[in-house]
Amino acid sequence: MVAQDDITAINNDLEKVKEALEKLLNQQSFVQGPINIRNQAELRYVKSLGEITNIRGDVTVDISTETMHDSIAVVNAIISKINTIIGGNLSTTGHVSDVLDLSALSFVDGNLTVKVKANSIDGLTAVSGDLHLDYKADYVFPNLASTGSITVKDYEEVTKVDFPNLLPNDNGGTFQTGNVASIVSLSKATHVDLGGVQVRSLTAPKALIVKLGFNGTLAGTTTITAAEATNITLAATKIGAFPLTITGKDDGTVDLSGLKEVGAGLTVSGEIVDVTALTTVTGTLIIADAKTLTLPNLEKADAIGATAATTFSAEKLVVSGNVSLTAAKEITLASTNQNFLKIVDVVETITLTELKSTFVADGFEALETLNVTGKVPAEKDVTEGSVAYGLSSNDANSLKTVSIDGALGYISFVENDELESITKAGHIISCSIEENDNLKTVKFGHSFLKGELANIIRVLGNDELTEVDLTAVQKIKTLTITDNDELASIKVGSPDVLAEPSTTITFLVNSNKLPGKYTDGKAGTETTKYSAPVIVQADLYAIKLVLDAYNNQESRAASATFDLSFDKTLDDDGEETSVSLNGKLNADAAAQVGLDADVSTVADNDTNNASTGSVSGIDIQRELVLLKKE
Repeated sequence: MVAQDDITAINNDLEKVKEALEKLLNQQSFVQGPINIRNQAELRYVKSLGEITNIRGDVTVDISTETMHDSIAVVNAIISKINTIIGGNLSTTGHVSDVLDLSALSFVDGNLTVKVKANSIDGLTAVSGDLHLDYKADYVFPNLASTGSITVKDYEEVTKVDFPNLLPNDNGGTFQTGNVASIVSLSKATHVDLGGVQVRSLTAPKALIVKLGFNGTLAGTTTITAAEATNITLAATKIGAFPLTITGKDDGTVDLSGLKEVGAGLTVSGEIVDVTALTTVTGTLIIADAKTLTLPNLEKADAIGATAATTFSAEKLVVSGNVSLTAAKEITLASTNQNFLKIVDVVETITLTELKSTFVADGFEALETLNVTGKVPAEKDVTEGSVAYGLSSNDANSLKTVSIDGALGYISFVENDELESITKAGHIISCSIEENDNLKTVKFGHSFLKGELANIIRVLGNDELTEVDLTAVQKIKTLTITDNDELASIKVGSPDVLAEPSTTITFLVNSNKLPGKYTDGKAGTETTKYSAPVIVQADLYAIKLVLDAYNNQESRAASATFDLSFDKTLDDDGEETSVSLNGKLNADAAAQVGLDADVSTVADNDTNNASTGSVSGIDIQRELVLLKKE
């Protein structure tokens, strides 16, 4: 690929050539052509002209006859001085063993045809017409920057075709080896660098290095076949409604770092493939041999086949067609539906950077890590129920770690036996975490989404769960935390940000392992005052503050409903007993009859357990006010 700095330098050199030409013309330091060296008479005539460096008109050199072949030294003494040809063509023909000296040649203002081997044409910088090369030796033009179309003849002796600084031709000039434009076949070349002139088909079975520096839009089906190439570079930025196929060595490198758009499919073989600029593939993207495939800008591909990739990353890609990633252990996409990922037995890590469709992780047998960020809609587009996409994992046998961010309508994790950690941020409307046997802690870092429904939290039956942190969650309308046998800590946030008064509020927290204290009520007598019971549990008290705030909302249509309980009553020494809060409430006769010692007078009874036969905990307002922090 021709770097920009090199292009600038070449352009500067061309300007210098033009300036030199103008100076030559002004000085009249040129010989008027045509100049022909085809026989002895013409050779004597041209020799009589003295040293010739600049010519106006055609130049023809033909030393194919024996007599001219014998005079090669004299011919070279003349042509080795030629620097510039203006307004004419240069054509050379010779014996197969001849070597012409064109070392001084820098510019041909016409066509250049070379049919005899030259010792060096390194000084050539520009040919205004077409270039034709037909001799049995390498084609090496290290400084040629500008020409029309190039036609070269393929021979077994041609092992190197090198035009490293050739700029793209603005007039559509092409490179070819036969009669068809842009078709190149080089049977023995091991090094192929065609600079910036475009080709549509290159066949080079022996090539180890292939460089195609054309950096514009390829106009047609493009095929590069070089099965032994360890390094292939294609600088094109776009190919229209045509396929692109590149075949290199299975363990080779293919550099497509400038390619942004492919119009009808892309197929590449090579272990290392750089497609980091690719944004759009209409049709199927097939990269068969790459073990690691990174496509940070890819936004569209109708289908994908990367069967050798163990790591596949396309963080902007929304997959809507089949993805064949049969070896992938780690996958990163913007969004997808699980139906498009046919890798349930292999993939260990899935990262979705902007999920906007429901993803179900059920059945991914090897999946250990799941990272999902939901697409956050613009605020103007958010209404109640508008974020319908969600994330669920039910009975994923290997899933251990989940990280969630962005906006999701719901998440559901049920019966994932190996699940150990769930980290949440962003906005999640409904959350269910149930019967995950190894889950130890859950930190809810998410909050509400403005304009959507208020939050629902369900944490049920997680046998090893010890801590639930809800301090970041606001606008909770439904809170259910029950039957978590080891859960001894539940943290909620401040009651400052609440769902609106029209929202139905239901909090249910019991049958966990929360410790607490209960001081029985003391019945009054004719000479002693009645004392209400005292319930002490800091986590439930924090929940009480949220419930109080809801019930004190102006215009609240219906009071919040609740049932709160701790499950291990502490004795006077701070030791756990087997008696729950429910048991204490059921046994507290004084609290059940209240101040007037009459169970039938419900208004002043501090608990409702005995009068209703209830096994509930704190489920009425008079019980709620008994709850203290310490």
